[in-house]
Amino acid sequence: MQRECALMLVLLACLNFPLFFGAPSTRFIFRADAVAAGEWWRLLTHPWVHVSWYHLLLDAAAFLLAYWELADWSRRARVGLLVVATFGSLLAALAWSPLVWTHGLCGLSGLAHGLTAVLGLELIWPERNPGAVSMLNRVMGWLSLLGVTGKALMEVLTGHILFESWHLGSLGTPIAACHLGGIVGALVFWWLYHLRIAGQTVHASDKRKVCESVTRH
Repeated sequence: MQRECALMLVLLACLNFPLFFGAPSTRFIFRADAVAAGEWWRLLTHPWVHVSWYHLLLDAAAFLLAYWELADWSRRARVGLLVVATFGSLLAALAWSPLVWTHGLCGLSGLAHGLTAVLGLELIWPERNPGAVSMLNRVMGWLSLLGVTGKALMEVLTGHILFESWHLGSLGTPIAACHLGGIVGALVFWWLYHLRIAGQTVHASDKRKVCESVTRH
């Protein structure tokens, strides 16, 4: 996990290097016309690019703190979650926000919202020993899940991010819909991931029963 986070910090430093010269990178943000012209890498790099140091620090801190809490997951599952949440965020922006077609899309906020929702579910229905979840964990999980989802829904309905005027630095042109898309993508992956775990558990249990039956005979 430490190595993964270190690599992410290196990636953030490299893709946001132009900020040292006073302008964000334009080669790696999502732009529909550029992707259509063959610059497919923008589909993967756009979350890691930011329009200002403030934008970078805000998004990176929220994202990395949430990602660190998924240390119990396998690396493959964590990467899968990031990929699905990234495309969920992008698809929602393309579907619900005309601004993305003219201004493009960048930033980790969609992923951070998605990971926060998943962490809420992990507190409510953890992978291991779900029967031992405390009431406090359940309350915190529901508050996290409903809070971040309610925030994202409100932003989609209003077209503005919550507390937009309170921010201390530039966020560019916020695309509110990407937050809800990141949440939906992350929750879909969480559901599929836990279905797979449940299936493996049942298979292992059935296999153990067969072995015990053979041993007895």
